[in-house]
Amino acid sequence: RLKCTEEEVNRILIKCPNTGKMIYTGFAMDPQTFELSPIEEMDPVECPACHQVHRWSKRDARFERDPNE
Repeated sequence: RLKCTEEEVNRILIKCPNTGKMIYTGFAMDPQTFELSPIEEMDPVECPACHQVHRWSKRDARFERDPNE
C-alpha cells in the first residue's frame, strides 16, 4: 500500500478574497514538489464560495495539512 505517498500529497488551497473561505484549487501535491515547480502563476479557479473566477499564484497557496503545524 502507498501509505507514505498518500500522506505526502496535500490539497492546495487559496483564500477567497470575497468570503475569506479557504477553497480547493484542484491541485494536490507534496509541498517539496510544489516549491520546486517553476510555475509561479497558476490556472484560475472557479470559486465555490462566491462563484467568481480567482487568479492565484504560488505565494497565495496554502496546504490543507500544513507540514509546519
